[in-house]
Amino acid sequence: MIIFEEAPKAGRDRGRAEAKPIDPKQLDSHKVFRVEREESVFVVVPQGDSARFHYADVQTEADRIVLLIEQSAPVQVVIDFGKAGYFGSVTLGLIVSMSRKATETGGKAVLCNAADRTHEILKTMKLLERWPYFSSREEAAASMNG
Repeated sequence: MIIFEEAPKAGRDRGRAEAKPIDPKQLDSHKVFRVEREESVFVVVPQGDSARFHYADVQTEADRIVLLIEQSAPVQVVIDFGKAGYFGSVTLGLIVSMSRKATETGGKAVLCNAADRTHEILKTMKLLERWPYFSSREEAAASMNG
């Protein structure tokens, strides 16, 4: 499979730039959002809140994942919150972008494995009304097949 990365954009009103191919192994080097592929399901695992990482890494990795979802559409995406107890607004906003892209392009997104604090935030933000939530990754992945 060939994955494409957007070429650098210029200016504030950035439109879609011409896409250039990247090595799919680049996703393996992600520090902020690990991406695992299980059959036809992409599992995105945030490694912690964005405050722990360089902003450029956070944004670049999120952009790659959104582009991957768009180019592989329709896809099923599982967001697994299991690596950290808390995620701030930047990380959650990027996760919303990924989940939205999956549903907008005919796929499906589900959330899973959140610590109590994160689960409460997801509930307060009404994200659990928009995307199904499961206690474990296994349940989330199984829901994709049924």
